[in-house]
Amino acid sequence: EPPPDALLFTLEELAQFDGSTPGLPLYIAVQGRVYDVSEGAQFYGPGRSYNKLLGIDATYAFGTGCLRTECLTQSSALGLSKEQRKEVHRWVELYEHSDRYRLVGVLQDDPVAKALERELFARSVLEMEEQQQEQEDPVQREVDRLALARKLSVKADEYRKDGEFDEAEALWGTALMKLGEQGSPAHHQARIEVLGKIAAMVHHQQQDYKLAVDKYAEVIESTSEATDAPVRARALTNQAICYHISGDTQQAVHVLNKALGVYKDDLGLSLREDPAEQATSSSVQLRLSHAEALFYLVSITQSSGQVATSSLLEELRTILEHIGEILAAPGAEQSGRERLQDLKRRMLQLSHSPAEHGK
Repeated sequence: EPPPDALLFTLEELAQFDGSTPGLPLYIAVQGRVYDVSEGAQFYGPGRSYNKLLGIDATYAFGTGCLRTECLTQSSALGLSKEQRKEVHRWVELYEHSDRYRLVGVLQDDPVAKALERELFARSVLEMEEQQQEQEDPVQREVDRLALARKLSVKADEYRKDGEFDEAEALWGTALMKLGEQGSPAHHQARIEVLGKIAAMVHHQQQDYKLAVDKYAEVIESTSEATDAPVRARALTNQAICYHISGDTQQAVHVLNKALGVYKDDLGLSLREDPAEQATSSSVQLRLSHAEALFYLVSITQSSGQVATSSLLEELRTILEHIGEILAAPGAEQSGRERLQDLKRRMLQLSHSPAEHGK
């Protein structure tokens, strides 16, 4: 993320820092992020190899390696291939981690460029749809529909990151239309993934918790397959959190108990299994999600005073110890260690709260 004191530049303002005015720093932009490259004057100074990149958003030029005028006036990643986008990312990494260069600001969205980007994206979607209609093989047609839905979802995620939530939800809605209500297992999984993204956006970014309850309900209702149990359990946990924030503690507790039922019954989690057989990353993350659901139940019930929480705390301690044993097994994935430590810290704070001492 940009620093709190990051400046906001228009393209016109950025152009002042192209090295033509003595005394002004040298600024370059890539993917909308503006960097001070003054300490690299041997590369960016007047007459040097990268001088033409100063004072502009050089994203397209970085991706293509083209320094012709037509490439320097293209300020977005539109038209770049996957490999060219990787090249852009390589340059971003250089600027982000260099000791000589520093991030000073971000570019303000150019409404004309934004409108053009949307127009070109819509045109590419239409082209894919036309290709689908021409496709006579029904199997290939479904493969194409899945590819289009995924493309729409990726673009929607970009809008979400930019704070354009209505645009994001509209594109995700189109993706869901392309996926339909029935289809292959891949279509089914893609549909659940899109529904989950919408729910998470409403929950975490828009913070409309009552609406998020409904969005998570749609995810839960769509997880009908046995293989969907992990997603169903996490959606139930998140829905319970939204219920709690909305003030419905009783329903939050009810839903959390349903989530725990999925973890214990549908997923067959047991404390008696050999830790060495549970050391995969997916198994560890699943058990941590189970522990988090139990932690939320402990926290909510303790804060509301509905039931005594000592037995729940003891169960949570036992589960966390078991996860620790799994992570200690030879060859165990270590990706869950930080998450485990955070849970232990929060549990320690909870067990020392006044409410717990009064039980």
